[in-house]
Amino acid sequence: MKNIFLGLLSGILLAGAFCHAADLTIAEKNVGSNYQIAVPESTGNAAMDRFLLTAAEVLRNSIRQATGVSLPVVKENARTPAKPAICIGDTQALRKAGFTTDGLKKWEHRIDVKGKDIFLYGNDVKSNPKGRWPNDKSSFILGSVKAVTVFLEKFANTRFLVPGAEGIAVLPLERITVPGNCSYRKIPRIEYCSARTSDLMYDIANNAFYAPWYGTYGGHSHNVAIPQGKYFKTNPEYFALLKGKRATHPTRPQYCLSNPNVQELIYQELLTHADKGFDMVQLGQSDGFRPCECEECAKLYGVKDFGEKLWIMHRNMAERFQKDRPGKMLCIMAYGPTLEPPRTFRKFPDNVMIELAPFTDENFEAWKGHKVKNGFTVYLYNWGWYQTEGFTPKQNMEFLAKQAAAFNRDNVRGIYRCGFGELFGLEGPAYYQWSRRLDNSALDSGKLLSDYCRHAFGGAAGTMEQFYLLLDRRLQLNLPPSFTGAEHEGKRKGTIWNDPALLEGKSPAMLDNMRLLALRYPPEILAEMETLLVKAEKENPQNRTAKFLLPVIRMEFDYLKLTAGVVTAFNRFRETKSDADFKALAAAVDARNQLIAKIPLQPNAKPPRPAIKGSLRLFGYPLISEIQDGGRLRAPLFAPFNWDVKWMQEKGIKPAGRVIHTGGAPQMLVQKDYYRQKPVIKEEPTSVAVRWDDQNLYVTFLFGNATQEAVYNDQIQVILGNGKKRMWFTARARNGRTGVYERTLASLDNKGNGDQYKGISGKTGTITAPAPGTEGASAMITIPWSVFGDTPVKGAEWEFNAIRENPKGQYIWEYNLFQKTWRNLRDAAGRIVFKE
Repeated sequence: MKNIFLGLLSGILLAGAFCHAADLTIAEKNVGSNYQIAVPESTGNAAMDRFLLTAAEVLRNSIRQATGVSLPVVKENARTPAKPAICIGDTQALRKAGFTTDGLKKWEHRIDVKGKDIFLYGNDVKSNPKGRWPNDKSSFILGSVKAVTVFLEKFANTRFLVPGAEGIAVLPLERITVPGNCSYRKIPRIEYCSARTSDLMYDIANNAFYAPWYGTYGGHSHNVAIPQGKYFKTNPEYFALLKGKRATHPTRPQYCLSNPNVQELIYQELLTHADKGFDMVQLGQSDGFRPCECEECAKLYGVKDFGEKLWIMHRNMAERFQKDRPGKMLCIMAYGPTLEPPRTFRKFPDNVMIELAPFTDENFEAWKGHKVKNGFTVYLYNWGWYQTEGFTPKQNMEFLAKQAAAFNRDNVRGIYRCGFGELFGLEGPAYYQWSRRLDNSALDSGKLLSDYCRHAFGGAAGTMEQFYLLLDRRLQLNLPPSFTGAEHEGKRKGTIWNDPALLEGKSPAMLDNMRLLALRYPPEILAEMETLLVKAEKENPQNRTAKFLLPVIRMEFDYLKLTAGVVTAFNRFRETKSDADFKALAAAVDARNQLIAKIPLQPNAKPPRPAIKGSLRLFGYPLISEIQDGGRLRAPLFAPFNWDVKWMQEKGIKPAGRVIHTGGAPQMLVQKDYYRQKPVIKEEPTSVAVRWDDQNLYVTFLFGNATQEAVYNDQIQVILGNGKKRMWFTARARNGRTGVYERTLASLDNKGNGDQYKGISGKTGTITAPAPGTEGASAMITIPWSVFGDTPVKGAEWEFNAIRENPKGQYIWEYNLFQKTWRNLRDAAGRIVFKE
């Protein structure tokens, strides 16, 4: 078998393309056409027949939209012999004309003219019957369909901007003509560009080529080879030793790589996968990699670094695979622990391709000293609602232009997009520009944007171009890159997507997304964008694509506007902690909630997901709860987005900047951390009341919907400060004595890592449970002024906070608006006012 990646030429016209000979008129407005569209009588594959027929119908419909003239679509055996035809695919007429599809490279596509007949054809490969989805478009190579899309783009003023019929934008023409001796040939340099497939014509027109020859697992093969459901009970020794125990994980099991059976199972899976008809299969360790801690793994291959151990093991497998499956290839992931290239060797076997995850100039530069004969594929993190931006736009035009140039420079042969298509309204031009540059990396960003807007928005093109240019300028603003994994200290910057803490939803930089929204979308910018969008809506373009796309843009922009509006209101509340600014913040959170509640839902989707509009998956078809959260991994927005602001307002709760008066009414506590509010906070509410005399402070905790027995082990705490010192009293909700701690270092003086306290011996408060004179479950902490070493005077204001914790929930009176991690949860304090 020939090497599947040899002989690639990208963006090259190998014959005189679109030469100026006598033009053939395909269709003319108010005149008509003598042409017909012919497809093969049968390709021998029903799905292939269907795809070619779909392309023929799109060709007919686009010509009709451009000129008003409709061409008949016929099987080749039913064509009218006396009339010329546009022939699609490997027709008999193609071969009679002296052309052939034999020997065409992957996704090669051609346009040729013979006499008056026009031939649109290419490399068409039927599905692998052993594949997972043998009748799905992703299981085919469809070069002839690509030829149709090129023909429409070149000659029929057609662009494929959004998945589905509504996204095929056609500008009017008086006539459609083709040079009489036109000959066009193209072999794509990038042989595949995969992600979640959307629509046949959109995908292929935009170079999102399918790769049915590539047996990918989406990145990770070890866990497929050794499924924990099959092996963990019977062979726990196959799994990583972590903290003294053989361990597994619901979605990311780790393995004992020194175990010969583990290595053999991983290797045998490669053979099994290749034998399903794939020319190349993927090899990669489990996600969220954690090294086995056994002695044999520590000694494996005589190196310490586990990334190096993986490289050596994978190279050995590639050498063995080359002998066992000659002509077939392995694509090895450079990701997580293997992001750094191997140091113990520099040459890979000739059957290897490396997949860089992620692809950056810095990552590729590290590979300059290594020999990888077949080049690289890349795993891209350009888009996806796991990014810091979540469901807001991500990449600017300059970044995308440089990336496309790098693909061309660095011999990139394939692309996997980890996320794509969640914002066809706001990111549509970015998708279009990036996809077009896979054909030609030298294309100009401004011209591509103008082309997109002209086809998409008709009479509103100029306004929408201003809108997208303004958005692009904002996307050029970024936060400095940061690490998410301590093991990568001192190494290359950027998000470490393999970081287990990140994958578990415990990202430490929870404020980055809000900082980025505040940086890019201040109120005045949102107002300017709103003005432009309203103007475009009033210009009311009547073309089909604009009617479809503008409501999508409006929905996505309103989400962006209201999400950024919450950030603005939150920042203002953090500065003032005023009643008025909390009211404004609550209104902003509620407005965003109402917008999300109005997103149309897909029928019968459980849990709820946004509707599929035509072929377009609104917001990429996530869970509605993910839209509420702002995304996943790096994206979740946490508090105040997840606050139950209606409940807070009903109960008179202002979560920060609070004041409690001695002798006043009890005040309710809120959730202590920034995660989504747990139901128990409302179902079993906690309130606190305070009183004092010249001997003590009395802090009473009232536990709603609970029994005294149920709260017996609950932790209750009081923080008290007089401006000079701050003390922390801890107890259980039962009769006894408190622990007492004094703050030694404030969080601001501790690099933001939380207030530091030290224990004080010989001093204590007392707990009385239930509290005297109360109904229901309660507990009272009595703090003698002698313990504190100071006694307030009437009218004095001190620092105060109250906390309750149990396995079901954590409550706090004064919420810390500046918390970043669990270390900061109790740093804030409200005010206690001492009255008579």
